[in-house]
Amino acid sequence: MDPATLNHREYAILCAVAEGRAEMLVGCEPGLTVDGGWCDRAAVSVLVAEQWIAPVRPAPVGERVPAQLTGPARDALDRCRPKTA
Repeated sequence: MDPATLNHREYAILCAVAEGRAEMLVGCEPGLTVDGGWCDRAAVSVLVAEQWIAPVRPAPVGERVPAQLTGPARDALDRCRPKTA
C-alpha cells in the first residue's frame, strides 16, 4: 500500500496505533478499538490485510490485545507526516 493512497480515516487509525491508544480484537475478522470506541471495520480490514497493523502478541480468539504498527507502516507514516519547523 502506498502511503499517498491513505485516506484520512486510515491515517487517523495509524496515528492512534502509533500513540498506543488502540487494541485489536483477535478473530477471523479484525476488530480495532481506539480509546474504547470501535473503528471503521472496512478501514481496519484494509490496514490489517496490507500488514500495516498487527496485534503485539498472539492471543486466543475473542481477546483484545494492544495493536502495533509494523515496520513498513512506521517507515511510511514517518515519510507522510508533515514536517514541522
